[in-house]
Amino acid sequence: MTGNLKKIFCIHGEESQCLAHAETLRRMKPEAEVLVPEYRQVVEI
Repeated sequence: MTGNLKKIFCIHGEESQCLAHAETLRRMKPEAEVLVPEYRQVVEI
């Protein structure tokens, strides 16, 4: 992941794995907001 990312949405896999991956992303890209939407949640960007 390169560039100045502002938001990252983690939506793949089982919830526990997605949350763990989101934590990794937060460490990798502390300037970005990392979100894990709930199942069937609609997110407008």
